[in-house]
Amino acid sequence: MSKDDQLFWKFGRDFPKGTLLFHEGDPGREMFIIQKGKVQIRKKVGSGEKVLAELGDGEFFGEMALLEGLNRSATVEVIENSKILVINPETFETLLKGNLETDVHPGIFHKYLVSYRFYIFFVNYVVTNK
Repeated sequence: MSKDDQLFWKFGRDFPKGTLLFHEGDPGREMFIIQKGKVQIRKKVGSGEKVLAELGDGEFFGEMALLEGLNRSATVEVIENSKILVINPETFETLLKGNLETDVHPGIFHKYLVSYRFYIFFVNYVVTNK
């Protein structure tokens, strides 16, 4: 079994197109890593919604709720049938420490997490302050 298959077997779920993973303002404890597929991230702006990003294979989201216990800052919808890893706080901590038998090196995982988190903060700021 490949490493991707092992990760999916432990933490993965299939989500069909059209699934709303969460709404802006919902409480959350998990982050998500897309193994295959695509999601759309939307934020309320005025009386409507604005698309912040479309994410695909290898990208992740939801880490702010996991790390800071904050409510969801955006709505996320699956826009293509997807295989997504659902990472809870305990699994996340194990990944950061590199204790799972995976190809995810903790330093690399942390680097991408910090970069992506800054990107979402910046986009949220720009969109809501236009």
